[in-house]
Amino acid sequence: MDRFEAWFRDLGSYLLLFLNNVQTVTLIDLRRVKPRQLCSYAIRRSRTTTVSITLPRGATTVAARRTVARDSEGREWLKLSASVPVPKTHRRMNKATGPFTDTAGLHGHRDLRRVEAAGPRELLGIDDVVL
Repeated sequence: MDRFEAWFRDLGSYLLLFLNNVQTVTLIDLRRVKPRQLCSYAIRRSRTTTVSITLPRGATTVAARRTVARDSEGREWLKLSASVPVPKTHRRMNKATGPFTDTAGLHGHRDLRRVEAAGPRELLGIDDVVL
């Protein structure tokens, strides 16, 4: 097994959780006459529903998108994504900052020992979300 294949095998299906348009990633060995699949990761997503979440800072309530993702090994994750207000104290250097920013967090499989977040985690306060 070469280093790239070893790296790919260590990734896991969770790498697909924040990619909205990718459901499968496959490593194929093209060095043989007949290509063969070496490793593949796939997830299935449920229909997205809308839920209200209350953010801990300022008790703001926002509409969030709730999606459940499952992989072929039976692991399951809950993903919440929302457009949340940007505090006046958070500004980007030399770039326009809109009044809202997209953020997402997920909670799931017991192997995932912490909540994963994409976007400004402190804005969502994902550890304290109330559904």
